[in-house]
This record gives sequence, C-alpha cells and structure tokens, in this order.
Amino acid sequence: PLHLHFRVLQTRLTQCELQRLHFFNTFFFRELSRHQSATNLALDCVKRWTENINIFEKDLLLLQFYKGSLYFGYMLVCLGDSY
Repeated sequence: PLHLHFRVLQTRLTQCELQRLHFFNTFFFRELSRHQSATNLALDCVKRWTENINIFEKDLLLLQFYKGSLYFGYMLVCLGDSY
C-alpha cells in the first residue's frame, strides 16, 4: 500500500528532519478535493487533520493521493524559506 512508502521514509529521517515536515495520508487529499467548488466546505472536512499542528510552521508537506483505481502519486508542498 501507498502509506507504507511514507512509513519507510519516516523511519529513515532524523527527529530534527521529521519536525520540519508533515505527512498527510490519502484520506486528507480525497476529502479536500471532494468539495472543489465549495472551499469552506472542503476546509471544514479536513480541519481535524490540522487541528493539532500548525502546517505553516513546517518546511514541507507530503501528501499521498489516488486518482482512479490504478493511478497514485505524491504531492510535495514547499513552505520553508530555503525552497
């Protein structure tokens, strides 16, 4: 499964590196994109994924997503000053 790739990556990073990034699973992107025409509704659907973390303090956000039954991918959002 796709989420295992993130687990392997997390085990190979140092604690300092892990604090600079945040991983979102496929459910986050699915819920966010499900309400494309209603931004506030989409944000309400994913609010619980970010309620205990300030994503704007992170350097990187890594998102997994599925498109259809065979296509999957990763999305990298660069927030830090060094990017």
